[in-house]
Amino acid sequence: MNTQPKPWKRTILPVPTITPANGHHLRANSTYRRFGKRLLDLLLTIPAFVVLLPVQMIIAILVWLAHGWPIYFCQDRPGLDGRPFSIIKYRTMTNDRDSDGELLPDEDRLTPVGKFLRQTSLDELPELINVLRGEMSLVGPRPLLMEYLDLYTPEQMRRHEAKPGVTGWAQVNGRNLISWEKKFEMDVWYVDHVSLWQDIKILLQTVWKVVTREGINQPGQATAEHFRGSQEVKPAIVLSGHTMALGVVRALGEQKVPVFVVHFDERDMAHVSKYVRQEIVSPNPAESEELFIEHLVEQAAHFGNGLLIPASDETLVAVSRHKDLLQRHYMVACTEWGITQDFIEKKYTFIQAAKDGVPHPKTLIPRNLSEVEEYIEQVQFPCLVKPSQSHRYYEHFKRKMVLAEDAEQVLSAYEQAQAVGLEVMLQEVIPGDDSLGVNYNAYFWDGEPLVEFTAQQLRNAPPDFGSPRAIVSKWIPEVIEPGRKILKGIGFYGYACTEFKQDPRDGIYKLMEVNGRHNLSSLLAVRCGINFPWLQYQHLVFGQLPSAADFRKDVYWIDITRDVGYSLQYLGKEKYRLGQYLRPYLRPHVYAILDLADPAPFVRRVVYLAGEAGRTVIAALRRRVRHLSSGRKDPTVDGT
Repeated sequence: MNTQPKPWKRTILPVPTITPANGHHLRANSTYRRFGKRLLDLLLTIPAFVVLLPVQMIIAILVWLAHGWPIYFCQDRPGLDGRPFSIIKYRTMTNDRDSDGELLPDEDRLTPVGKFLRQTSLDELPELINVLRGEMSLVGPRPLLMEYLDLYTPEQMRRHEAKPGVTGWAQVNGRNLISWEKKFEMDVWYVDHVSLWQDIKILLQTVWKVVTREGINQPGQATAEHFRGSQEVKPAIVLSGHTMALGVVRALGEQKVPVFVVHFDERDMAHVSKYVRQEIVSPNPAESEELFIEHLVEQAAHFGNGLLIPASDETLVAVSRHKDLLQRHYMVACTEWGITQDFIEKKYTFIQAAKDGVPHPKTLIPRNLSEVEEYIEQVQFPCLVKPSQSHRYYEHFKRKMVLAEDAEQVLSAYEQAQAVGLEVMLQEVIPGDDSLGVNYNAYFWDGEPLVEFTAQQLRNAPPDFGSPRAIVSKWIPEVIEPGRKILKGIGFYGYACTEFKQDPRDGIYKLMEVNGRHNLSSLLAVRCGINFPWLQYQHLVFGQLPSAADFRKDVYWIDITRDVGYSLQYLGKEKYRLGQYLRPYLRPHVYAILDLADPAPFVRRVVYLAGEAGRTVIAALRRRVRHLSSGRKDPTVDGT
């Protein structure tokens, strides 16, 4: 089936310029703002201060024991209209200095007591004194550093049109996990929407955020990263439009990055996301790589040196091969072809794994038919006939590999691949179900892992040898060392998802493949607090190098359309209990496509699948009619 949409559209709209809002917004003059807000502060703060006095005394003793005197941290911060006041907090860090007398980095000075106080937000309790003095309110934009005043845009400066708060709208909507620009946008929104109901809502949400400890620190930072001024936001051009691309689109769109999608397949759905500024239909790189690259070069002037992000194997191959050319027009988020080839062509991956001592399945790479026949004598059946380039093999045969039960099936699979010019490998089968599969996700730079995330695969589509349809975040230390080894061995840099499978015969995790682009389940890491597309964007566009970060465990990722479909198809064959099927849906989770806040991609996906099902039914009915009209029995309904 030809899946390239028609016609090929070349029209491009200019990238909208991101500028501060024009004009000045008059400060709301509501009764609540003038009188009620201060009254609410006093009614809640006075009894809270009295009730929490014993707690504050205990904290003061702990701080004194851990950090010495003084127990309070006082610093000038900008208040209403930018006027300075002295904020009061419990100390969470020591004053340790290096040999030159300079304070050590925050992560070196943050003590276990200080970390606990920050995680529970108990270090903020003395700010109740600021509220009683009238310098702060319980709810409002957080008071930041005085030095930031010179860095704000006029629109961002409007956050000081309200008193600073102990908590605020930005704090209950991401806190330190969102960008400075998004925080300021939320602060200004609050300034324009101050109300009793809004303040009560924020206070209740704050209690929940404190209990769950969400958004305490930025990934890779002991404390929030310093604001250095609003930097020029470049567009992100996501190449391809399926599930992997959708994850990137949402991860960047939520950070207010202008996103454009270049796609070429009628099955795509990322381009209808609410976060996409515009879709661009292009030639399919698998069918005409030259036209695809030519198209990207033609459109480059419209994207202002934007970040080019391949989100599929075919776009990755095309962009990587032509990276030198494309770098004249874009920032390019992928490796050069010499590196890309080592993980796209699996035979090179396993050669490198053997060289680096990374455990992997026994693999034979035949160069001709006679070697296949020779290797057949060495392999143990069943075995896998795997393509060296899986994305090209799937385009031809709509499967990832062949499970061969005997020599005849091996020879048949080899000859089919040879007929379309593809190389294959013979590989042993690692036994065990899908739950033995593991993802090692990492952002690599200069041969070192900067951020790492691991997850356990639960169910694949199709079972055993398909791609994941349900995954759970989990720390799996056994794959860290081999994951680092193989990425370092091939000289990889950027983001990669490396897959392993635990061999139940010896308990060792063995390398299955390296995917040097954003993977199917990228939204799982985002949901767990590590936004890899955003980290990549910040690094390549703003020059902010990410560093190690913790992530939330036991969060599930589900591709609901495939999970429901394959669960029904293999009902009775998959040996899962009902509770195992339902657990991902009942626990904290994120869907691959379904999102009530961004429903269009899921709707488009369902409509496409319904159309495919309809076409299948119609084709079956036509076959039956032809059989009946020819006077022959339809073999599909012959009960003998």
